[in-house]
Amino acid sequence: MLFLRTAIGGFVKAESIVGLSPQHGDGREITGWLATCADGSEITLAAFYAVPGRIERALPHLFPSQGAAPARRRVLVPYTNLVLRRGADRSVPNSAL
Repeated sequence: MLFLRTAIGGFVKAESIVGLSPQHGDGREITGWLATCADGSEITLAAFYAVPGRIERALPHLFPSQGAAPARRRVLVPYTNLVLRRGADRSVPNSAL
């Protein structure tokens, strides 16, 4: 169970946070986060989480991972009947797939 510090010095369970809204300062930089809890309440999180990457590590359930690229990626070569496979030295006719 992970607790996040709030701006007023309290704590909130990470699992209870279902949404985030960035708070912007002068310019376009994020200076803080407003967390929305499952019960509908909104809590300002501590400025500690405004550093890039910290909120993503603290609340991974709100930031879906991009995931790795598939191991067998194919690229269709325009104007030919060939498909190139990444990591392979050969081209395969499209009809063979």
